[in-house]
Amino acid sequence: MSETVARRRAVPLAIFALAFAVRAPLAGVARFCGDEARDYARALGILVHGDLPLLGAPITGGAARLPGPLAILALVPPLVLAASPWSDAIWFELLGALGAVLVWRALAIEFGAAAAAWAAAAWACLPWSIVATEHAWNPDLVAPVTAAGLLAAVELRRRPTPGWLLLWVGSIAILPQVHLLAAPVALPALVVLAGRAPLRSSARAWAGAGCVVLLLYVPWLVSELGSGFANSAALVHETATHARGSLVWSLWGALRVATADLAYVETAGWWGPDVGRERALLAAPLTMASIAFVAISLAIAERSAATARWSVALATSTSVAVALCWAGGRPPFAHYFYALVPMWAWVWAAAARRGVLAWRVAAVGLAAAGVVRTVEIVRRVEGPYGLAVNRAVVERMKGDGPVALDVRLPHGSPYPFEVYAASTADPPIDWRADAVVRYALVPTDAGGLVPGVAVDLVRLP
Repeated sequence: MSETVARRRAVPLAIFALAFAVRAPLAGVARFCGDEARDYARALGILVHGDLPLLGAPITGGAARLPGPLAILALVPPLVLAASPWSDAIWFELLGALGAVLVWRALAIEFGAAAAAWAAAAWACLPWSIVATEHAWNPDLVAPVTAAGLLAAVELRRRPTPGWLLLWVGSIAILPQVHLLAAPVALPALVVLAGRAPLRSSARAWAGAGCVVLLLYVPWLVSELGSGFANSAALVHETATHARGSLVWSLWGALRVATADLAYVETAGWWGPDVGRERALLAAPLTMASIAFVAISLAIAERSAATARWSVALATSTSVAVALCWAGGRPPFAHYFYALVPMWAWVWAAAARRGVLAWRVAAVGLAAAGVVRTVEIVRRVEGPYGLAVNRAVVERMKGDGPVALDVRLPHGSPYPFEVYAASTADPPIDWRADAVVRYALVPTDAGGLVPGVAVDLVRLP
């Protein structure tokens, strides 16, 4: 193997290793709550009983569900090896690391291998890149799927083969089953980057892609035809009945994914935006430094045809995201903007092309600080609901006969622990609301069940 070939292979492997390394510490502390436990249980049902759902997860705050089960099916492969929520957590982190490699490949075509390596490494350590792929939850598939679509669009422009058309169309088709808002947000960028290339593809290639899309939506069609399109009606009703949201805060929700502003996670912990508290944290030094870094990167970015394409792609998708969030009247939940996360990587690639040493030093420093800060916030905010706490609780309670658990945390319930124990506890735990043996999971200032996580399990008298 020549030195050039070895180096070419080493770069994506290094990016993958870096991206996984910064996500791996979160496997045990990223949350495993109601949504995650529900979808894990459904995935396990597919594996054990063959119970294939026709629709996906419920859409936030309503009765409508995602138009297909792909996000739940994505949880199944690692369970074949080990039926545990830990398998899915690590699997999704691996998919996030793969997303970084896809970003690198797309940018290498447009901006050159060296600039792309800098950009992909910086993107892999970006706080929002990490938290958007930290645990097994359907929105955490948005960034990797969007990254695959971006690569397909770039490759399709260069060589419109049936394979790249299939990946481009497939990414667009998969996104609504991952998160409903992701598809309309990603679509403008994917169209801009592909240009007229899809039109140059053969009719046979389009027919093949169309057949794949049809297969992806067979479960949804079966459900809708059997229910009189009840899910679609619920979706339309729930969308139409919302008042307008905050335009300014929706705009910042779209822009902050390029920065180190994790105030949303720090104050809300994914359970609903707390805009007032978020505003108070905007002046944090790391946030201000990251905003300045993005501005400087945009200012020094190399001007080229690729820069123009990617800037238009990002601007159009950002406009759509803000408009939909505002018009839908939804609070600016962070995962509404996950499709934008991989689109920002071009900024660092275009800036890296300039070869400015001070910029590269700043990039390394901000990346390191961002990773440390992200791990600290996730451990503190999500850790009490994480897999490590679930494991410790189950280990402490199994063998006690009939037991009951009182979860005294703001967003907690016994359900995730019951789901966790169902596939991991040996001997099985006998959960009973009227059990004599009772435990409570409570906040604590001292060291508790898991190092660095402020909860403890106490046996009630």
